[in-house]
Amino acid sequence: MPSGPKQILVKVLTVSLNSVDHKPTETLLYHFAFCKPTTPSSDFVGKVIQASPRLSLHKRKYVFGTAKNSFAAGMLAQYAIADMDRVVLLGKVTPEEGAAIPIAGLTAYRSIISRVKSKSRISTNHASGRMATFGIQLAVAAGHAVTVSCSGHNAELCRSLGAEVIDYTRGTLLQDLKAASSDRKFDLVVDNIHTNPERFWKAHEYTTKDALYVLTPFTASPSFMKLPTHEVPPTFSRWRSEKADNFFSQPELE
Repeated sequence: MPSGPKQILVKVLTVSLNSVDHKPTETLLYHFAFCKPTTPSSDFVGKVIQASPRLSLHKRKYVFGTAKNSFAAGMLAQYAIADMDRVVLLGKVTPEEGAAIPIAGLTAYRSIISRVKSKSRISTNHASGRMATFGIQLAVAAGHAVTVSCSGHNAELCRSLGAEVIDYTRGTLLQDLKAASSDRKFDLVVDNIHTNPERFWKAHEYTTKDALYVLTPFTASPSFMKLPTHEVPPTFSRWRSEKADNFFSQPELE
């Protein structure tokens, strides 16, 4: 039952699984950091069962949002506790659509919209993931030009969302990025999977001098574990303006 004045009890209808829900369980640290049993999943749609009388939210309303503890959030359950400052009314979207939005949608929004000027050129990857598909649509809607690297079977999806496509399975990704930027270099790179160190370390070859490289969120994949062995390129030296950034998005109701 809710223990705080701004908590609600919801009957969970739909959840979506993000990397943060299952990736930590693959690490040794997870087995020591969390008490068992641990119930994962944070993004959800639910029906309000109980709420404080002080809250302007009534029973039987449908809400979507995300839990406070991303690593052991507890939404993979029939009933769960949620915080009012992390949910909103579901509105006209379906439960499946609502559950897919919070972490992936916010991460895509914050990795792009607040980081570039109008009519910028953006490179992103992992087109089959929600962050990339959200990101493409947000960027195109904001008037930016988007180029996405993906496999051939995702190419049509990306084009339908308004992006230009580089099929990374047909050649060398770095060379394709350089060719795609021959007329105009990229102002922002959004890396959603972090499996290609060369793309990171040689970003200066296809980005502008003021470009930003964003990892969303940063994870230490085996290939990126090798990063310290690479020579730091001019891209991120003190004589250049490019910057690298990584973050994990947290919801804020505005």
